[in-house]
Amino acid sequence: MNAAIGLLAGLVAAQALVFGAVRLVRPRDYEPYTWNPYGKRLLLTTIAVCFGVGLPAVWIGIPWWTVPAVAVLVAVCAAGLMRPRPSRSAESGA
Repeated sequence: MNAAIGLLAGLVAAQALVFGAVRLVRPRDYEPYTWNPYGKRLLLTTIAVCFGVGLPAVWIGIPWWTVPAVAVLVAVCAAGLMRPRPSRSAESGA
């Protein structure tokens, strides 16, 4: 469970780093990387993934090093799937 809590702290720090870097690089156009709704969904998903992998690892007795391997893979896939995409009307200029 220590690995899951440490991984949660690391993933939240990485999310804050990415959101802050986007805000610094594009101060006027940071729209998809805001707290509402993408940041909140990503944070809640990260919490669920870390506890969803960490608790069964403790209960079943799985080695600690499997927790980061599985949780990071699931969190990265979830972030990619939840990432806002530009709408078709914005792409066509209408």
